[in-house]
Amino acid sequence: MSSAKKYSIDTSGLVNPWRFDYPPDVFPVVWESLSELIEKEIVVATEEVYTEIKVGNDDLYDWVKARKKMFLPLDADIQREAGVVLAAHPLWVPADRSRNMADPFVVAVAKAYGCTVVSGEMWSNSPYPERVKIPNVCHGFGIRHITFLELMREEGWIFAR
Repeated sequence: MSSAKKYSIDTSGLVNPWRFDYPPDVFPVVWESLSELIEKEIVVATEEVYTEIKVGNDDLYDWVKARKKMFLPLDADIQREAGVVLAAHPLWVPADRSRNMADPFVVAVAKAYGCTVVSGEMWSNSPYPERVKIPNVCHGFGIRHITFLELMREEGWIFAR
């Protein structure tokens, strides 16, 4: 794996921009720019993100399928860190695996490889441990969390006409 890797992106970090904020029919250059970061292994994701996107079986799935290089297999480092994350947040992924399947692995990639996490999730003030969100977990582990827009700013993307 390249040492260039900087970002571990969550499903929501792809779905929200693709469907709502920067759809590719209006902002194709955003997705071309992201493709360049993927090619350089600067943006990566756990294969669990791929599995979540695959369920949609839509044009985003077609896009990520063509960029499978970005999806990291669950190697020993990621699995170990996922265990640490889940030990700290045992209710985050319910026993029926109905939600948050990729989330612990997104954080685990960041822990294992020193990445910033990119997601569309917002901080949760819920008192219920099962409602914890990626930004909360990142904060607890001292991992930086940003949005897709912040990634674009950090990478210096400027789209002018």
